Amino acid sequence: MKRSTYFISARSHTADILGAELILALREQFNKVEGFGIVGTAMQRTRISSIATLEDCLHFGCHDRLASESESGVMAEHQQKLLQSIFQELDKSAPQTAILVGYSPLHDRLAAYFKQRDVPVVLYGMTPADGWDGIDHSQLGERIERALGMFPNEPEILRQAGIAYSYIGSPFRDRTERVHISRGAFGLADDALIVSFFPGSRVETLKSLLPLMDHAAQIIKRDHPNVEMLLPLSDFVYTEAKRDVLDRKRIRTEKDPLRFRYDPFLVLHGMALEMLSISDVAVTGAGASTIECCLLDVPFVPIVKNKMDVAADEPLCMLNQVTGEMLVAELDQDAQMVELVKRLKKLIDEPRERQKMIKAMASVKSTLQGFAAENAAEIIGHEVAKWNVKKRLKDPQPA
Repeated sequence: MKRSTYFISARSHTADILGAELILALREQFNKVEGFGIVGTAMQRTRISSIATLEDCLHFGCHDRLASESESGVMAEHQQKLLQSIFQELDKSAPQTAILVGYSPLHDRLAAYFKQRDVPVVLYGMTPADGWDGIDHSQLGERIERALGMFPNEPEILRQAGIAYSYIGSPFRDRTERVHISRGAFGLADDALIVSFFPGSRVETLKSLLPLMDHAAQIIKRDHPNVEMLLPLSDFVYTEAKRDVLDRKRIRTEKDPLRFRYDPFLVLHGMALEMLSISDVAVTGAGASTIECCLLDVPFVPIVKNKMDVAADEPLCMLNQVTGEMLVAELDQDAQMVELVKRLKKLIDEPRERQKMIKAMASVKSTLQGFAAENAAEIIGHEVAKWNVKKRLKDPQPA
């Protein structure tokens, strides 16, 4: 009898972590089921089989509409070769179900491929607003069998597509509750005011957001010399940034190879969640870090793309998408520098403003329940793939 299998792929490094947690939950509940996929660093640690790497997909721009296609609609040669290799591997071993962690142009192509082969596709996790760029929304309902999301309310894109949606909880809640770290562990004073900057887990996002963040940080540091500026970068982004993005003349290497000074920042390899937990204020992109700020009670300024092109009350950052309203004011990345500095200074200088935002976010925290990976594994195994495999442990706790 053919062994039960599933395919899994993540659109970003944040999604890669979500994918790794889901793989472990699937393995715990369905220990005879094997997985394979396009894996990043986190999923590789689970020892799942790989047919390609997330790093290659990101490097060749396969998850980005503008990078993946030229103006004439013809794919770049290196991308075409990578995609051919992926589909050739899939032709050799069709899975019983496919799990796409977040959506993107690459995942849209994969969903179409699996649809042609009657393989049910599960969309898992959360997709930032720019993840839907270049996607034909009219095809989503045909390509996606089920959506297991981390928003209590179904995203409008999925609702319009008629896709069955289940809220399975927030892995970010599980993760943030396990963070216990002191400022002293990083040589930071207990009474320091810390501002952290999170330009995303992808190099392209880093390139687009860092200039704005860098300029603002320099102005803030000039006016507030005692403020600590932290810049945590993910594994892949850290290496790429140090080599190709940052001005090498500004890099001052410290004894620890996992951190260096890039005035006014202290740049750190990984540890993003830990750095956020000890921060007083943050500047983020539009993604998962906005939800982590909410869960860790850190007031923040979210910078989003194309804010000028949508209605003022249309949420683009993930936290606002969770609530369905503009809980936190968003800033377009093309906005004037003075506006970002103004918002930052208000949060730095006025403790009441910080408390006001924390109070506003408190109402959201109660809706972000835990056990997301366990609940998703249960649904995927029993309702989608219909695996009849004896589980090792009792049923997971419900969200």
